[in-house]
Amino acid sequence: MRYVTNIIAILVVVGIVIGVIQYRQRSSTYPFEDTFKQAYKNLGKTLRAKEKEVLVSIVPDRKEPLTFITKETALRELVPEVFANFSEEEWKYFWGIIYNPIAIKQGKKTVKTYRSRDEIESMLRDRYSQVLGYYDDTKWFALWKAAGVDWSQW
Repeated sequence: MRYVTNIIAILVVVGIVIGVIQYRQRSSTYPFEDTFKQAYKNLGKTLRAKEKEVLVSIVPDRKEPLTFITKETALRELVPEVFANFSEEEWKYFWGIIYNPIAIKQGKKTVKTYRSRDEIESMLRDRYSQVLGYYDDTKWFALWKAAGVDWSQW
């Protein structure tokens, strides 16, 4: 409880400092109340952006299953030309592009997000073009079903 109180006190002090700084930077024609409200909104936007970034790290949208053994077996049976001789590194790459978040720069900020289905399919088509390059939507649907990936959640 002591830590929560300290964190709240620090946030209040930071809010006051930001309000004072923004008040000093603006012209004197704006009343203090409007300046403080704007500083509070800016602080709120910044904190919400950081909260989303932290939540992606702590509670990911795409939760990796404990084991991929049954899914890898289903993929080997479905597309043996590609998955039959997969090494450990190739499986790690395959599952990594689906479940690991990527960092994207948005201006000065870096935001963690996940790859889209189209992006993953494009990466797999490029890497395994001899077989997956000719896949249509129905075959991709079967592949994702065998992999246990439900794109409706994301």
